[in-house]
Amino acid sequence: MQVKLRRYQNLLILSGLGTIAFGLWSIIKSFLVLITNKETLQEINDAAQGSTLAIVIAFIIVGVILGVPIGIRLIIGLSARSEGLGKKARRFYLVLTVIVFLADLAGLSLLDFTITETHSAADILVTLIVELTSLITLGEVIVSGVMVKRLNKQIRQSQPSGQAGKE
Repeated sequence: MQVKLRRYQNLLILSGLGTIAFGLWSIIKSFLVLITNKETLQEINDAAQGSTLAIVIAFIIVGVILGVPIGIRLIIGLSARSEGLGKKARRFYLVLTVIVFLADLAGLSLLDFTITETHSAADILVTLIVELTSLITLGEVIVSGVMVKRLNKQIRQSQPSGQAGKE
């Protein structure tokens, strides 16, 4: 049982770090799309009426909006890593992971897979692969997190009462 626990703890650490990495990638990707889309930049410039301060504020607002998802993924990833390292973590991160998994799954179903001048087949394929890999990573956090909690509980219950704290 200890070997199985260790395997799930390792998977929990890796999938937690993967969750953080995908969160960082989504921010980088969003900023790259924003700064390479000339029409969007022109709209921001027009709305700001050429004011540098207004443009900076617009980018800060976008940064804050993008910061929420990475904050959530940081909570998930750091909690998963912590539990994988043997520290006690609340179940909240697992509930949060399920919510993010379902939201990402719904988002995947909303993606436009139409090949256009701006979206080549390669772009669509890469997006699909990245999104599916992110979903798999979140799924691994859920499964590993549940298994680590379950195995820890079984180990605690199987130990004599005088040795419950000695692992």
